[in-house]
Amino acid sequence: MKKIFYLIKHDIKDGARYNFKKYIFTVILFLVFCADVYSQYKIHTERCNVLFQPTICDYILYIFRGMREYDPNLSEAFNIPAAWFAVQLGIAYFVGNYPTKDTEGYGIQYIIRSGSKCLWVASKCIYSAIATVQFYLIGYVVVAFWALLFGRFEFSLSEDIGMYISNINAEVITDSIFVICVLVLPLLTSIAVSIFQTVLMLVVRPIYSYLAIIVIVSASAYYKTYFLPLNYSMIFRMSPIVAGGLDPYIAVIIDIFLIILTVIFGCAIIRKFDFLEKRL
Repeated sequence: MKKIFYLIKHDIKDGARYNFKKYIFTVILFLVFCADVYSQYKIHTERCNVLFQPTICDYILYIFRGMREYDPNLSEAFNIPAAWFAVQLGIAYFVGNYPTKDTEGYGIQYIIRSGSKCLWVASKCIYSAIATVQFYLIGYVVVAFWALLFGRFEFSLSEDIGMYISNINAEVITDSIFVICVLVLPLLTSIAVSIFQTVLMLVVRPIYSYLAIIVIVSASAYYKTYFLPLNYSMIFRMSPIVAGGLDPYIAVIIDIFLIILTVIFGCAIIRKFDFLEKRL
């Protein structure tokens, strides 16, 4: 246990230095989201009778709303929701290729000191989960400060804001639904995908892992299915919000299963992998 704590501590400290610019990137990214919501709010105040300013939850709901299931039989064009898409790729960028640093040069010494490749892989997966949580925390803090300055610093949903801006009936979103569909599932799904990205880039070049994430993100937007987990991070794909949606509790179970399975797979494949050889 001491070894894995040492590895995690090393990753958090080293990763903080490595990701400093990415912290700034995340702040700017969420500021853009907030500005988008606020600009739409100002437009609707001129056209409609919007009674209240957006709250913290209104901003978060908009960012993670995603899109409804795409029907190719309709005349509407396929448009990936910009905010949701940017968050998914932003997390991939935020986690980045830091986990591969130990596979090159002096970093291999950390693998040797760990005494176990499996222990080292586990520490990298934990780091990816921590980095993902950091991304979300930074985003939530930015949203909270924006709501304090340009909205309402309240943890509630506004019916008119939800309908006009997010196109969601806020009346159907109870506190429990908000927690599971808006707060828990996007974060848990992002952790599962980040760990997958980490394990993948240990055996292939980072660019290929990024491409894999882009494919998963795009396919998840196009198809509504349990087999594409990023569906779970879209509020518009959840059964409490839309008819025929995915069950959020099944999604939580699948996310946890994917996390465990990916770590086990990573430990199994890394035992036979030679870091001195080039990745694919």
